[in-house]
Amino acid sequence: MIRRRTLLVLGAGASIPFGFPSGQQLKAKICAGLSNEPVEFVYTLLRACGFDAALIVAFRDESARSGRSAVDAFLEHRPDFLAVGKAAIAATLIPYEVETNLFGGKANWYEYLYGRLISAPADIPQAQDRLAVITFNYDRSFEHFLVTALRNSFKLSAADAHQHVKGFSIVHLYGQLGGLSARKDERGARSYAPLPEAELHAVQVVCQTADAIKIVREGALNEREFGQALSLINRADVICFLGFGYLWENVARLGLDREAATTTTNAALLGSAFGLTLAERQAIVARFARPIHLGPDNDEPENWDVLSFLRHIPVLT
Repeated sequence: MIRRRTLLVLGAGASIPFGFPSGQQLKAKICAGLSNEPVEFVYTLLRACGFDAALIVAFRDESARSGRSAVDAFLEHRPDFLAVGKAAIAATLIPYEVETNLFGGKANWYEYLYGRLISAPADIPQAQDRLAVITFNYDRSFEHFLVTALRNSFKLSAADAHQHVKGFSIVHLYGQLGGLSARKDERGARSYAPLPEAELHAVQVVCQTADAIKIVREGALNEREFGQALSLINRADVICFLGFGYLWENVARLGLDREAATTTTNAALLGSAFGLTLAERQAIVARFARPIHLGPDNDEPENWDVLSFLRHIPVLT
């Protein structure tokens, strides 16, 4: 069992083992999916959602040539593309919500965490107290994994499993691909599944889901989620960044920037740093208000994925 109050801060890299694209890959897939010669599926969906063809093409071309590595970073300064951009994100990401991708596989850190978190139903209340999650991702893979694992581990009903997962503090700072609920008719909720085959239903899902996505510039106004996040940061004993890109706007919004720290945390800070050189890690460390340990202290690029990081660094203790 995890003995300390542990807060996981998830970036796009944390969802990659479960079939989701990185920020750069998502941008490339969106641009490819918005091709109108030949016509691609995402382009067709956005046209059916009511977006003008010229607007779709302009968004595709200008985001591709923006020099930004991620679509949401591009949209932060382009409110003229906000609606079409969020719809494109939703239409591109929803097909990656595939339940079978959440179980098995060599890099499955969800299963590794679950094995150290809950071994019997009696462990659930303590697990809810010890583990919290702040995620910058739109996908609901972590919550759905927990729901499914609890159902199958302990023969729980869908309603009971969902109720247990609601007891965990899981904050999506920039929205998500719809609510996740045992009740299909619950407002704003949708099942964890790819888009429906029927175009009309797919359009409805995309439009509904796009409304639940918040871009960085909108997130600054999202006081409830950021208030929850700061509260979790201040009560944590350990804060661990997993699959995180260390975009400095995001670190600052969490109150952990050396120049504008707004948290009172004394937590130990740790973070995975896949692909970062020693110099890049040193630059990141220097900007944090508190000491943070990013992987091994050597000159080699950090090549641990999230699971490798959790296995080598004492986070889940």
